[in-house]
Amino acid sequence: MPAEATFKPAELVRRFLRTRGGRARLGQVYEHLTSEAISRTMREADRTVEYLVERGELRQEGPELVFIQQPEKRGDQGEAHGRLWRAAHQRSARGGFGSADLARLCQVRQDSAVEWIRQMKSLGCLREVGRTGSRRVYRLAPGAPGPEAPPPFRWPRRGVAKTSKDFPL
Repeated sequence: MPAEATFKPAELVRRFLRTRGGRARLGQVYEHLTSEAISRTMREADRTVEYLVERGELRQEGPELVFIQQPEKRGDQGEAHGRLWRAAHQRSARGGFGSADLARLCQVRQDSAVEWIRQMKSLGCLREVGRTGSRRVYRLAPGAPGPEAPPPFRWPRRGVAKTSKDFPL
């Protein structure tokens, strides 16, 4: 059995489109998936393409499929960290920010913004400067790196339980 046949169909489509510069005709994708080397059925190929279109990874433009993006992997520094860092710089210059502000500006979930703030605070890059009702307000700490040089950051793994040791007293 060829090595390529061991990949899941969605990954096969992603790899095929990457080799074609992100665009290919739908018939070419079907031919690739149903070839002897890969031996997927036409039905499986159709379900795979529909799945990737629903996920937003592919867009169908007439007879062509266009590869839009690979979902950002958690654990990598990724784009969200850079967006959050630049937004924190902009909002600090205007008086401060909360987790809801960052989540809305950077198009991330609020719990992700809270986690990011917690880690940046533990690194000494952010400080709490007050409250507005129950909302905490943060600003960049003096001496924090510039907007184009964010500090190192790593998203926690999904499913990792938090213990009392994870929260500073």
